[in-house]
Amino acid sequence: MIKFVNASFELKNYCYYSGLKFILIVFFFSELLLNSQSLYFKNYTAIDGLSSSEVYDITQDTQGYLWFATDRGLTRYDGSKFTRYTTTDGLPDNVVFNFFEQEDGTIWCTTRSHKIFYFKNAKEGFCKYAYNDLISNNISKRAILSNLAVSDDNHLLLAYQNFDGFLQVDAQGNILNYPYSFKSKEKRTNIYKAHKLAPDFIFEDNRDSYKNAALTLKWHLDSLKNNSSYTRTLKFPNHKLNIVSLGNSFSLIHSSGKKTNKVLSSYKKDAIAIMSGKYDEDTFWVGYQYGGVILRDFKGNFKNHFLKNESVTKLYKDHEGGIWIATLNAGVFYCKEPAILHKSFKSYPVSLTKNEEDELYLAFHNGEVIKKDKNQYKLLYKSLRSFPAYVKYDKEYKELYYGDFSKNWELDKNSKLKGYKYIYGISDDENSTKGFEKNSVRVAVNGEFKSINIPERIFDVSTKENAVLIGTLGGMYIYDNDKLQHLKNKSSYYTHRISDIDSKFDNIYVSTMGAGLVIEKKDTIFSINKKSGLLSDICTEVFVEDPYTIWLGTNRGLNRITLYKNNTYDIDKLSINEGLLCSEIFDIEIIDKNIFIASKEGLFKFPKSIFDHIKQQKKWLEIDHVTLGNKRLDFEDYIVIKCPDPDLKIAFKSISFKDEDGAEYRYKINENSEWNYTNNSSVDLPDLAFGNYLFKLQIKTEDGMWRESIQKSIIILAPFWKTWWFNLIIVGVVVLLVFLSFRFRVLTFDKKLAKIIYFAILNKLRYKEEELFVNIKSDGKIIKLVSNEIGYFKSSRNYVEIYTANKRYLIRKKLDDFYHDLPDLVEFTKVHRSYYVRLDKVAEIKGNKELSVFNTTIPVSKTYVDNLKRISA
Repeated sequence: MIKFVNASFELKNYCYYSGLKFILIVFFFSELLLNSQSLYFKNYTAIDGLSSSEVYDITQDTQGYLWFATDRGLTRYDGSKFTRYTTTDGLPDNVVFNFFEQEDGTIWCTTRSHKIFYFKNAKEGFCKYAYNDLISNNISKRAILSNLAVSDDNHLLLAYQNFDGFLQVDAQGNILNYPYSFKSKEKRTNIYKAHKLAPDFIFEDNRDSYKNAALTLKWHLDSLKNNSSYTRTLKFPNHKLNIVSLGNSFSLIHSSGKKTNKVLSSYKKDAIAIMSGKYDEDTFWVGYQYGGVILRDFKGNFKNHFLKNESVTKLYKDHEGGIWIATLNAGVFYCKEPAILHKSFKSYPVSLTKNEEDELYLAFHNGEVIKKDKNQYKLLYKSLRSFPAYVKYDKEYKELYYGDFSKNWELDKNSKLKGYKYIYGISDDENSTKGFEKNSVRVAVNGEFKSINIPERIFDVSTKENAVLIGTLGGMYIYDNDKLQHLKNKSSYYTHRISDIDSKFDNIYVSTMGAGLVIEKKDTIFSINKKSGLLSDICTEVFVEDPYTIWLGTNRGLNRITLYKNNTYDIDKLSINEGLLCSEIFDIEIIDKNIFIASKEGLFKFPKSIFDHIKQQKKWLEIDHVTLGNKRLDFEDYIVIKCPDPDLKIAFKSISFKDEDGAEYRYKINENSEWNYTNNSSVDLPDLAFGNYLFKLQIKTEDGMWRESIQKSIIILAPFWKTWWFNLIIVGVVVLLVFLSFRFRVLTFDKKLAKIIYFAILNKLRYKEEELFVNIKSDGKIIKLVSNEIGYFKSSRNYVEIYTANKRYLIRKKLDDFYHDLPDLVEFTKVHRSYYVRLDKVAEIKGNKELSVFNTTIPVSKTYVDNLKRISA
């Protein structure tokens, strides 16, 4: 049952009213046969930087760059700029027809002049095939090369249109097989074979002369009528079959060897197929002359049709899942995300709803309401004053409400919205269909409706149990128990503008413009915002799919939030960078496994599984160059710098065709150091000391993870005067000079001084915990006395008295002779002609006349006053 809410002028005149009714009837029963949703393509031509708008082929090299073959040379694209290459850059011919990619990453190219060349990337340059002259001398100028392959033993295999057999040239330039021409194909069976050295290499062999083929296919001439004679082998390992295509004909080759020939039904009579190729594991494409490109499954069933008026030569899927389509007269077309379908209208949709049969309804800013019926769109309503429209389906009462934001309403007498005078909108909360005016909302009190005035402009309402939640320009209000109050005291989140409220699963989900998504549970209120991973804090719509999955629209794109029981969550993002044409989202609806989005640029549709596809996308990352000052350094596995330099710079490149905001990187130069984050494509590493470093670089992918890590060793060689061998030489020279000096100047005159120096050096080399001993003879016994226990010793005629903290020893010896027997004599000093003290045992120095050791006063004579400096030091 449909409830129409008319927002037309106030009707004061019956005749005028009758005229309006006639107009409305016309609108109700008119049907718009609009095109179905399609992919959004961006077009690049010679104006944008292509060598030419006539493009024959597309491929991607091992570094991630896209290459376009044109009639004016090659063009390379890195996601931001086009680089053109011609004969001046090493190409043998400016007309490049096709790319033939080999498993080792080498790309072979064919040209109009039959000169073949190959490359891996632009850095390594273009290499001309060594035996081009040999090919030119043995192949007719009118021959068009249709297939090329290189075997494991570097044999080159070439097949040509309108020629039987193939040309085979070995690695030494010997021709092992020649093709041959024929005059007519009338009433004959065409035989196609695959070479045993290269299973993907298909050639025509109508004489059946090559017996040792990998497979053999036969077509009657009638199946080739009005079709080109190119051949391609497309592998589908998941289905255990290959598809060999020949124009509009194709053959299924199963792993068992079983073969099925079919002819594709063309989209129009006499359609000429230009080329075909594999799209994914279940789909292949066929490009037509002035007929666009058609996708079919491996059984030949139609799946989609793009660029219907263009002559398509190639459809290529890049490493991010985007598709590129080459044409013969309009350059190339690029679609970021083929899973996202788009439909534009003369206005833009502001709200969506669906009924019990999963039929979609759209309300537009210009006052129109449209029903989507399969691939057609039926106009249900049009505002006479072009006020923005709304649409809402009430599941409980199975009623559809739509209208516009005009002032005067005509309502069915049984309508649940009866009683409103100036309806401003209808809640999209599934719990209830509740209308609201600009500054008031009606609630039921004791079976009667009561209008509650709100001091703010209302944007949405919802109900939870007996309470009414009201989202306004100034935040959230609640009406409960006949009382209206603002919820600012409950949470500061509720002071922001509220754009949408959903009450579901005993929780409240609030879309705010400034605080992100606010979730209120029984025990907590928390916000998921930009800091925690949202695209934006300006949120416009919340759609709660289940207790764990929330879809959130913002002014920067769509977020899918996966909630967990402990209030943690994961966030997936879909924005312009991932393929949306517009990031400003107004409404969200889910039908079956598909998401529908109302945005400023129209209606978008994509599967819920799109994020799984995005997470699998690869980002190409490489170090582009390294500079030292103004000089570029050559490097491969590691970077070597002869000495520290303050101007070391590492530039890198990420190949992305989606990311318009630029990539985010992080890097570090040691495994244990912290990550540094940057949006620049180069980093300066100034003032690195000499040594070994490991430069590690990562890029942030669409799922927020850091992946595609690359690393390079940086070796900064020390200057020769800081090398170990140079320092060793210097030390050796110094030691030699000291030795010679002592030998001839000191040791000759003062052997005792030499002994002191010797013991000082020896003691420094000992472990600190190792004890030093001196052997003495006291009381007729040989005693091993620990040196560091001695506090002082003094002379007593021909004897020496040795004092430790607890004992006295008497030995027969001269004072100075005992001093020189000590293993650590540098630890002692003479303070009187009769006294030596140990430096670290001196407890107190009393002026210049005496000191204290073990509570014993020891005199200091004037002769040895300077030795006190050693003690105080």
